[in-house]
Amino acid sequence: MQAFCIPKKDETNSDITIKDLIEYVAFPLREYLSLRDTKSSNDLPIHMKACRKKFRMYGTDEELIENLRKFKDFPECYRFFNDSPMNRAPKVFESLKGEKYIHRIDLYPILENIAVNTIMLPSPVFAKIINHYIQRYYPKHHTNVQFVKFRPEMFEEYKKEIWKAYLTAFENVCVGWETSGVTDRQMDGNLRENWHEQVHEQIVEFIKKGEYRKIDKIFAEIDPIGYNEDDSRYYMNSYRSMPPMLRKEMRDASVIYVQTHIKRALGTLMRERNEFHFFKPFVDPMIDPPTVRLFEDKDEQYVIKSEFFDSINLLLPLIDRILFEEDRDVGIISTISLTDIMEFYGDHAKKIEFIRYPITRPKHKGAYVQGRNRRTFCVLIADAFLECMKFLISHCQIFQKIKDFNVIQIVFDEMEKVFHADFDYPCFFDLQFFKVMKNNVFAGMRIFDNTPVREIRDVPPDGFSLKMLQNELQYLGLLKLFPGIEEQAKRVFPEIEKRKNGEFLRTWDLFEAIEHCQLIGFLEKFPIFAVFMHSQKACHMIMGLQCVECNENWHDEFEITRNYKETENPFRKINIKKEKDEREREII
Repeated sequence: MQAFCIPKKDETNSDITIKDLIEYVAFPLREYLSLRDTKSSNDLPIHMKACRKKFRMYGTDEELIENLRKFKDFPECYRFFNDSPMNRAPKVFESLKGEKYIHRIDLYPILENIAVNTIMLPSPVFAKIINHYIQRYYPKHHTNVQFVKFRPEMFEEYKKEIWKAYLTAFENVCVGWETSGVTDRQMDGNLRENWHEQVHEQIVEFIKKGEYRKIDKIFAEIDPIGYNEDDSRYYMNSYRSMPPMLRKEMRDASVIYVQTHIKRALGTLMRERNEFHFFKPFVDPMIDPPTVRLFEDKDEQYVIKSEFFDSINLLLPLIDRILFEEDRDVGIISTISLTDIMEFYGDHAKKIEFIRYPITRPKHKGAYVQGRNRRTFCVLIADAFLECMKFLISHCQIFQKIKDFNVIQIVFDEMEKVFHADFDYPCFFDLQFFKVMKNNVFAGMRIFDNTPVREIRDVPPDGFSLKMLQNELQYLGLLKLFPGIEEQAKRVFPEIEKRKNGEFLRTWDLFEAIEHCQLIGFLEKFPIFAVFMHSQKACHMIMGLQCVECNENWHDEFEITRNYKETENPFRKINIKKEKDEREREII
């Protein structure tokens, strides 16, 4: 299974594109990258190097790439990012009952991997043509999200059918060749080693004369059901792009001949195998139960309400189907906890397979998931709120530019329409509506674009202390809007230090610490948003926050004292110590 599911490791990072980077970073960087000359180069390292100063908060290039891959790792992400399905390794999920499942759509890239790995042809267009063919069979995205039970023997059956098609094509290529003096066994062995060097005479003749329609006719006869004019155009473009060398033409001709047989087998598999069908007749739930994603975020477990009730109603007669209240807020996707499901719908829930779906966030972004169906994508609304705040704090630097919150009160009023506390459970926010909301909120920040502010300074090689963090907050002018921010830094700093990656805190850790200090100050000024975060069970996402609703510090595992002192490092260099001491003593 693993060999067929995981694409070959890409050392060049070509699976990460400029579009992915633009989606991951905040809006000003998004515009900066969009304005750059991306026509001349789509080389990610070139753009990352040019934007290195702007990317300081995202860590090293390697860390940013790692987070981008984590960000893109969700089912059908290729549709959202307009990417190739082959750039993602399908995941195996586990149900509450301990059964293993995979996303039904992942069967297609798995089948593609099996075909490419089973028949390792020398042609450079083989994988592209197989990919082009399989994508024709991808189901339309208006269907609901479904999972299929993982059975290793199922993939062995695919491999067997593909290999059978290869042998059939292999035998057909041999027809008409003179084999005098060579036994069938010898011929088979020779052709297995060098079959791509020999070509059916008729196909070679058509290629020489440029009579591509006649080649098209031969392939159509091999696979009358799966072959169409779109394939013909794709083949012709592939032929014409090849160097005018007879041997290469001959080799590609025989390869394409074999590909046609393989594609015929793939088409048969995708049309006739039940696991590839999103729309299928009713079956016994004991044999093939409906599947529902069970999202897991720390200690919380919940499902999308509409997904759960749609699955339940599949098992009930029309007269007994359960009516449920649709989401009233535009763009909001409601959930229901597993605890309430078992309490109120326990008998029905036993007939459903709950697929455990952990929420795995990259460092600087919320985790994207599919919504009510395969067409929509969404993010947890608490993550959406934090993304808005990160833009305001770290990118727009709005709290360094204003002297009074009333100046941008209209922006917070707009945010409150979405980020309110009238939710019973954690919920998701449709990304299309989130994009519209962000544009409305961020448009109000344009008037401050030319307001000068101080930038966060780089951290010395041996890290920074609590005192340096407090001095940096003062240097940035944040004490004017948040008089108590130095006290908040005392709660944030221990958690930042606890999470550091390496021996010393780095510049991007300083960005994160300053961001969370401002977040706490903002929530104290606007408690309505603190209540919202509490309603979403997301208080823990803000380091150092003392949630009034919880009546306790979510992070009491860290001992925080008013007289926190940094542990001295006896091995620091003298010149570094001098610079650090100056930063700690400076008075703004």
